[in-house]
Amino acid sequence: MAVQYPKGFVDVRKVGNPISKEDLENFVEKAKIMGVTLATVKNSKYGGFDTYCGDTNVLNDMLEHIKINQNTLKKISGNDKIIIGYQYLTDSGAVDVGTFACTRGKTILFNKFMYDDSNYLKSEYSKMVELGHFAKGTTYKNIVDHEFGHIFARNNKRYLSGLRQLCEQRAKKQGITLSEYITKNISLYAEYLDELPAEINSMRYGSKSGFAITLLKEAGLI
Repeated sequence: MAVQYPKGFVDVRKVGNPISKEDLENFVEKAKIMGVTLATVKNSKYGGFDTYCGDTNVLNDMLEHIKINQNTLKKISGNDKIIIGYQYLTDSGAVDVGTFACTRGKTILFNKFMYDDSNYLKSEYSKMVELGHFAKGTTYKNIVDHEFGHIFARNNKRYLSGLRQLCEQRAKKQGITLSEYITKNISLYAEYLDELPAEINSMRYGSKSGFAITLLKEAGLI
């Protein structure tokens, strides 16, 4: 299905087919059972997910990783309830074409621009991994884990301070800077220290190296 780009674009973009009523109802019911609330999104009573045009397997992956992280969130805050929404994310009024998702408090918003074409979503994420921007071994499935890392850090300051201190110690032993250690072992994105807990959590469930799990254990976070 070819649709016009959002305001600010003159090209057309091919996306998938609109989600069926049955698939939407299944997604909403699964989310409800998990205690996940759908965000208030303009002109939608389904958190915007009624406008989803991608592969429904991506939505199943989304819920699976939300469920994985809810247990950790409950241990940290005593409350595992989160909110999810689906809409075009914007930057200064224009559609943000480079962001996969964002977190506001306990609300995770997934960028419709990225997610409406599942092949595009997967390939764009893979490109960022290949460039070293995102952690090696992670995939689009770990976008959810990344966003939960932000939520964890907001509920427990040690997710940033503890991980940063540990990385500093390791870097010093190796005779390199903190920046060098992070970009070498985690990702370029994690060099923005606010992204460190998010990238570590993404690695925890995406990378098979065990690096993130070891780091979290040494920091006393798991």
